[in-house]
Amino acid sequence: MNKTEALEVIRLSSKRRGVFHPFSYAIGLDGEFDEFEDALQRYPIAQPYTHESIEMLGKSMSFIHEYAHLMQYLSTSFGLRCIRSTIITLNRLSKSKRTSIPVINNNFASETSNYEDLSRYLFYLECIDQLSIHKKTTHSITHNELPILWLELWNPFHNTVISEDNINRISLYLNNNITSKYLPHLLYYEKGRVVDVIVTAAILMEAFAVLAEANNIGNAFNQEVDLLFILGIVPEEAEYTSLIAYAAKIGMLKFNSIIPLMICIDIALMYDPFILFNINTLVNNNTDGIADEYPGMIFFNACNEALDCSFESFNDVKQFYSNICDKMKIPPPEQMAFMAHERAENIYKTTSDETLMGYAFRMHVALLKARRDDPYHFFSKIIRSDSIWDLLDLIYKDATFYSIADKKPLGEFFFKLDTLTAHAIIKQLLLNKRLDCPLKYGIPLRCPNAGQKWSTVCSWKHNNKEYDCFVLVVENILGIIYK
Repeated sequence: MNKTEALEVIRLSSKRRGVFHPFSYAIGLDGEFDEFEDALQRYPIAQPYTHESIEMLGKSMSFIHEYAHLMQYLSTSFGLRCIRSTIITLNRLSKSKRTSIPVINNNFASETSNYEDLSRYLFYLECIDQLSIHKKTTHSITHNELPILWLELWNPFHNTVISEDNINRISLYLNNNITSKYLPHLLYYEKGRVVDVIVTAAILMEAFAVLAEANNIGNAFNQEVDLLFILGIVPEEAEYTSLIAYAAKIGMLKFNSIIPLMICIDIALMYDPFILFNINTLVNNNTDGIADEYPGMIFFNACNEALDCSFESFNDVKQFYSNICDKMKIPPPEQMAFMAHERAENIYKTTSDETLMGYAFRMHVALLKARRDDPYHFFSKIIRSDSIWDLLDLIYKDATFYSIADKKPLGEFFFKLDTLTAHAIIKQLLLNKRLDCPLKYGIPLRCPNAGQKWSTVCSWKHNNKEYDCFVLVVENILGIIYK
């Protein structure tokens, strides 16, 4: 088997994709965990290449892809932003002894409504948007013109069920008080059609995971990997390749390396004014010229500055990273890593592992500390096969892994019910008329009562402790009123 044949085997076998649920801190795998552990081999692969060793490499790609998502989410300011938005929203909701759902529709129907609460709920919906993939087929454009970047203002209403009666009143409040932030889009050629993909944090994370896969393929064959190599072996879907194609179009091919693009993505997920400077994300009261920005906009700014910086080899990473931050007038990597870790640790100190989302916060603290200890090169540890288990050991018992085939957890999960289900339940509180446990529908995995009617809830006993379905906990705390 030659290298060309081996790459084709990888292309086919790596289609066994997993799935990452960021708000649930869960990874679904198409197989047993041990299978993927065995598939991660020492690089480079011994020659002559065998069909078995190449298939194992292909299988390992799906694990590396989802693992990269989890590590990025836990080790960046953006990931910390998302869990803070979850806690802030829950705290706001818990202030009321009686909660009428859907909250956004029922609680903002008059001029006396608490619009500060609305600002916090919209902040939470922003995070949901940023962790989602939005793409649609669009008008015809000449193929060789793509990808094309364009911008739009974020609209909170496309992701809600706010009634038309309330939209005008809320819109007036938003126009007077909410910071205008732009969402970047890319028009991209995908499987014979032009699609419009919003460059959210999810798109940045998908591109980074593809780069991580490509890096491991390059290490397996002991060869350098550049952007054109990646575009030749990965699927055409816009969520995987649109950013890589854009980087190639604007001139990042000149670096003959994937590292500069990975640094730009890392900057986009680490520079978060809300986390670093406690900037209000929505209300127009920011000072010192610092305003909140979406990761996609930060990414494109970083790419533009990167083109004027020098990069020859991995030895240039520290200087290259620093030069981009200097040009963007943002803190250097060590300062961003220190500030994010300090913010996470200070919040974690006020809680415990047993309090709401305690296990989730513990994971963020652990990975942000690892980043703080090596701020310039931490992104590269995520993509290296020899550091996978060292990083996983920091959070393995707190994250959730499950089988996609039967939706069964790989290990106990009921002591992490808040981590697994809080996001889905909060979203329902804001937007739905009824609360359903997501685990009943296999999101992300199945509980013992999966498939039974919505009013049937689960409970467990373990080590003399009782664990109730988190829906029941929320109903009791918030005094839910169903209409």
